[in-house]
Amino acid sequence: MTDKDKEFETRARTTVCIYMVVCVCLNPGISYGALIRGPENTMAVEGERVTLACETNLTEPVQWHFGQKAIFYEGTILLDCESRFTVNSTTAINGQYHLEIPNASDWYNGFYKCIDDNGHGENRSAWLIVTDIETTTQPGKPNKNTCTAVTVVAVVVPIVLIVIIGVILFRCITKK
Repeated sequence: MTDKDKEFETRARTTVCIYMVVCVCLNPGISYGALIRGPENTMAVEGERVTLACETNLTEPVQWHFGQKAIFYEGTILLDCESRFTVNSTTAINGQYHLEIPNASDWYNGFYKCIDDNGHGENRSAWLIVTDIETTTQPGKPNKNTCTAVTVVAVVVPIVLIVIIGVILFRCITKK
């Protein structure tokens, strides 16, 4: 497991923990039958355009699922998803069914699956995690919010404890 995969696994558990899905993602660079390329775990900032790749060597279109819901079926984006997702019909002729999200937001956080042979074949899946700029950090570096919380705990808590101990000692001394 690469560092990038570990980071996505950690982000997926903390950011999208309600899905509780175990993600076993195949290496997108290796062909496992009809699927040539599947989606990769992706992290995006709100407002960015996101493309999740899926390529097949079959003539039948793929299916795209978001969580448990089909969003692209029999070569068409489903009606209730038209404003949120697109698949370029020009590249679909060549077996490329890249799912595009024009304006990412936290609504899109979750598990995406590309299923070959119009939903009857091989599948590959990946997580998409969309964050705002404040919480996006480089791997291995704490974000600003984490540093602020550590500072509060390290400075404020000892001061409060000293004040409480002082009040207790003062009361004990004045009662005698």
